[in-house]
Amino acid sequence: MAGSNNNADRDQRALAVKPETVEKFIELQTREQGLRQQELAIRAKELEHQAKHAGEMLAAQERDLEKDRGHNRVMTRTKLVFAAFVLVIVLAFIFEALRMNKDAFVMEVLKLAVTFFAGGAGGYGVAKISGPGRPEKPDSSDG
Repeated sequence: MAGSNNNADRDQRALAVKPETVEKFIELQTREQGLRQQELAIRAKELEHQAKHAGEMLAAQERDLEKDRGHNRVMTRTKLVFAAFVLVIVLAFIFEALRMNKDAFVMEVLKLAVTFFAGGAGGYGVAKISGPGRPEKPDSSDG
């Protein structure tokens, strides 16, 4: 029995906590809570900054895309105006040649023009089918 009393006394002494230790523990917990609050405030500012930066990036991207679309519209309009101008010049030339009774010359010019445009259309079609955006087919002639 004396052995069990010694063990019980030892357990009670081990469980007994000094008031200074409790005060230090509370002080440390208070500091830790303060640090956590500071960390949360910093994290909130960081998230706010990231959201602001993301919004600015989206706005810049939107402006760039609008500029690109405007440029593409201007370029398309310029190409169409040029094509119309060339067509008017060619039609005026053909009309003048027909007025001067140069039918054979007009026929030769039209043959050349049709050949030229047919070749251009064919080349355009081939480029569309096997253009840079298309994956190349592997060669099956490896042997």
